Amino acid sequence: MDVGRAKVSDGDGGAAEAHALGVHGLVYIGYILLYSRFIWDWRPRVRQ
Repeated sequence: MDVGRAKVSDGDGGAAEAHALGVHGLVYIGYILLYSRFIWDWRPRVRQ
């Protein structure tokens, strides 16, 4: 029983870490998309 509980707690910890990484990943991707979007919006204006 104790071993089972330890495995469950480790699994929960891993899920929490994975969730945190996923959130940071989404934020990072969001910044990249916004940055690239500003670049693509800015280039045509410079050419004109």
